[in-house]
Amino acid sequence: ELMWDVGIHVHSDRLQEKVSEAFAKTARRIPRPDARHSIIHGNFPTPRTLDLMAEYNLPNVAQPVSFYFNGFGSVENERYRENFKPCRRYLDHGVRLVASSDKPYQESANPFLGLYAMVSRKDKEGCPVAPHEAISREEALRAYTTAGAWLTREEHLKGTLEIGKLADIIIIDRDYFSVSEEQIKDVLVDMTILDGDIVHDRMTEGL
Repeated sequence: ELMWDVGIHVHSDRLQEKVSEAFAKTARRIPRPDARHSIIHGNFPTPRTLDLMAEYNLPNVAQPVSFYFNGFGSVENERYRENFKPCRRYLDHGVRLVASSDKPYQESANPFLGLYAMVSRKDKEGCPVAPHEAISREEALRAYTTAGAWLTREEHLKGTLEIGKLADIIIIDRDYFSVSEEQIKDVLVDMTILDGDIVHDRMTEGL
């Protein structure tokens, strides 16, 4: 029997709560411990939504580049500005956080812009976007790596560098963990290795 993992796009607080309730109702009626349903965007979770997502293992698939590019830090509505796209709140509530690019709807798929946004909680103008929702560099990196591999049921192949997994590796031009926070968004990829093969070399391309 084919069982689907369902991801539903939601933006408003009320709709996210309704979707979480629907997932919970389905889980009670048709128990499936290995289900990996998800809520995509999840910009304004209510306390009840957070409880349901944690109880029924519903991850939030966030797009941190969206608040970097869209400048929501300058929005006049305080409730909106102080609650948009939480990260810390999800993790503290035991909800898995997955980061994605949201292409083709966003200007860039550059993960370092997303990492910067999650760590600094600033938009491209330098305006804060719910700064209390900042997470650590390691937590942000896990959202882009291990969490994504888990969501697509590929954790046996991807997400970490281990024997037996695909040799998908990037070499970057600076240490993500030690550079200043502002430099995170400027990290460049010197080399990309896909399944063991070099598919990008910034130092030799164009020569």
